Amino acid sequence: MTIPHVAIVAGLLLGANNPNTLEGIVGKKYSEGKPYIGIFELSYPSSYKTEWMWFRGRSKLQWVKRALSIDCPKNKPGLGELRTKTRFTLRIWISIIGLSLFLIAVPFILAFIVSFTTPRVGLSCRSLTFLAYALLQLCQILLWVWILIYSETDTEGCLHSPTILIKRTWTSRNGKKHHPRWLNKASWILWWFLAIIFGLGSVFTAIGGTMMQIMGVYGNCLCALPIQYWHNPSVPDAYLFMGSNSGNDIRAADTFWVNTGISAVVFLCVTCYAGWWYQRMLRYTFRDIAEHLEGYSKPGGEK
Repeated sequence: MTIPHVAIVAGLLLGANNPNTLEGIVGKKYSEGKPYIGIFELSYPSSYKTEWMWFRGRSKLQWVKRALSIDCPKNKPGLGELRTKTRFTLRIWISIIGLSLFLIAVPFILAFIVSFTTPRVGLSCRSLTFLAYALLQLCQILLWVWILIYSETDTEGCLHSPTILIKRTWTSRNGKKHHPRWLNKASWILWWFLAIIFGLGSVFTAIGGTMMQIMGVYGNCLCALPIQYWHNPSVPDAYLFMGSNSGNDIRAADTFWVNTGISAVVFLCVTCYAGWWYQRMLRYTFRDIAEHLEGYSKPGGEK
């Protein structure tokens, strides 16, 4: 469920995955780009490249900060409203983190219920894989919050964050004192170390766990036992079912598996509908704003 779920949510982000349209608007001539590592080539002919999905939210926030920091009259229409609506309050933080945790928790809980209640009942290879994946995603959310909070732009418009190693002194636009270079270096090392560990762990649990399930690695005797018996498999309670369809399997299927499967399908359908509604709302909002711009002309010629 994780793979289609992530694909659906990723397709709903506020940002185009193909910048070819932007190139047509600004009229920039296409220039051939170099493939990544000599292998991965862009799937679209454009001089522009999309931002990594991990940094898109931060990039949008930095664009807004740069726009608000430009010297302009204080009474410029809409500027104060833009500053108010883009300020991250405690309520907004709770909403963002709560929604992110919800999107991660629902698939995890459904998968964990099925694997945990599969005879024998208990924490084992499959349920442990799901638990590790959910915890790693939570850690990645915390890393994302870290860079979002501490990202700043200096007076020259350059971005500074825990992901960037600063090699010179700088002053932020809001007049805050910059952090010492040794602190920036320490945070840079720590952030990338944690990002690599959590990223590789997520890839291993999501893709590696799926492949091990398909190839039957989880079908060994150790994975058939709850984790509390791994260190002492000789105790009387460390038994396993040799049959593939025992009475316990049938009862677990009636009690948990069917209901969680239906819940998973319903949740994916609701996510798709919410995404469709969200994209539709953005289109209508953009249209309404464009119609109220100065100089807009309707088909009948009315300004």
